[in-house]
Amino acid sequence: MPERGVVGRLALADEGDAAPTSDKLLGEPSEPPAVSSLHPRRLADRLPLVGLTPRAPIDPRTALRDSLPLAGVLLLWTVLSWLAIYDPFVAETVRTAGAVAALGYVVVRGVRRGRDAAALIDRDAASVVGQNLRIALAPAAWFLAAGLVPIVVDLWNLLGIYGLFGSPAEALVRVCALTGLGTALLAVIAGVVAALGGTELSSPDAD
Repeated sequence: MPERGVVGRLALADEGDAAPTSDKLLGEPSEPPAVSSLHPRRLADRLPLVGLTPRAPIDPRTALRDSLPLAGVLLLWTVLSWLAIYDPFVAETVRTAGAVAALGYVVVRGVRRGRDAAALIDRDAASVVGQNLRIALAPAAWFLAAGLVPIVVDLWNLLGIYGLFGSPAEALVRVCALTGLGTALLAVIAGVVAALGGTELSSPDAD
């Protein structure tokens, strides 16, 4: 019996001296590392400069594809206005009619795109600015084209064609600039429709 008591005490001592657990080896669990004030997430919380998380109401590639008919409408009415070169007022009226027709396309297409579009963001500054950066991608292509069109003037002058066939650079700048404006408006309309309940407001046959 005394031997068993000694053996029992030795067994308990062995259990007490068992290999230390990971907590004993590593010490007490340390507090999670504090997030540095320079961490991007902390900076976004303190200074909401730009947040690129919210997506644009319409994918930029889709917006560019939808802008092609818009550019076609504006270009068509611009060419028609050249037929009224004898009267600047009539020519300007024809171009205004083209802008109205283009606006109609933008509204209808924007409403239809609103069924599957992302809602326009109206929360914090970072989200709003971030979403607008994405909205600006497609219109920026047209605004860039408008800035490059004046190169046509130099090429046209090199051809030596004057008189009735003046350089179309000014008209093309107007078409590109209005197309960029219409593309941005189309995306905004789609975002507004989505925010207000796009499935109910848009046509079911949107493609």
